[in-house]
Amino acid sequence: MTEEPVDLTVMLYGYPNTSEVFGASWLQNQWPTVEEQLRWYRPWITQAEKDLKLLESLLPPSEIIPTYRSGLRDISQFLQTAYEIHGAALLASIASEIELHVPKGDESNKNFDIRAQIHGVAIQADAKTRDDTNISERFRVQGPYGIAYYSRDRPTLDPHDAAAHGIPVQPPTPGRPAQTLPESTTIKNVLLDALSQLPDNGLNVVLFGHRFGDRDDLDRALYGPEVCHLIRNHSTKEVTSEWGRFPNGAFHEGDAGMPFRSLSAVIWMRLMAYDGHLYRGYRLYSNNTAQSPLPQRAAEALQRQIDAWMVLPPGSDM
Repeated sequence: MTEEPVDLTVMLYGYPNTSEVFGASWLQNQWPTVEEQLRWYRPWITQAEKDLKLLESLLPPSEIIPTYRSGLRDISQFLQTAYEIHGAALLASIASEIELHVPKGDESNKNFDIRAQIHGVAIQADAKTRDDTNISERFRVQGPYGIAYYSRDRPTLDPHDAAAHGIPVQPPTPGRPAQTLPESTTIKNVLLDALSQLPDNGLNVVLFGHRFGDRDDLDRALYGPEVCHLIRNHSTKEVTSEWGRFPNGAFHEGDAGMPFRSLSAVIWMRLMAYDGHLYRGYRLYSNNTAQSPLPQRAAEALQRQIDAWMVLPPGSDM
């Protein structure tokens, strides 16, 4: 079943919490400009309405509205803001109290997105989104059935790490678009950006909204890319393989993990609209090498809520 696109009347009366954040007068004045972009966002607007209602059970509108208004009104940032609201709602759903846009507490004038009291501990979280779908960086190929697809050259191992371990790096194919850094390195940079917003101490969590991209790249960012060791028995001539991870992940116990010691956990989130429905996928990644690991009770509470909120499309783990 496909939902009808949202119009102004439906927006104002069907989604009162979201409209309040936008501002009813602003929506009425700007509707001719934003209608084309907003009208097919109904699944995300429906989710934002539920999330904002949940947040309002712990905070007054006077604290919620200024936090999210500019992000929602910038329609190009609507989905990013919807992810931020959703991540805040996920934490708020098991919290006794929350604060939004909390000052970092140093001279940087930075702030992080939410602090939530969960089972007696304060969890500090910052939300980031990632969208790995830049078509301009890809090579258009005409498929065998006349359907175009896109491809590009991109390493799975960071060339700097490869050089440090004496691993040769294959140069890009001439004439094809190529990126020099793997997606896992880009994700680690996103995590570092989030950590720059968060305090140096305490329980720090990144709410990682993965709009498009392969979740395996987040695994590679946290644990290192997969490596295969081939072992040859010179007596029997048999060759066996052993799979492992390259030691450059953010959660590695060695030097590669040092910049991420203040990161207690990552919560991966994906909101995917299909046929009028919004499917929700989550995964909790705890950092066992963190200076402040996530307490067991808080981790278990988060995992229970993640399991309860999960709505996967048939035959997919997103």
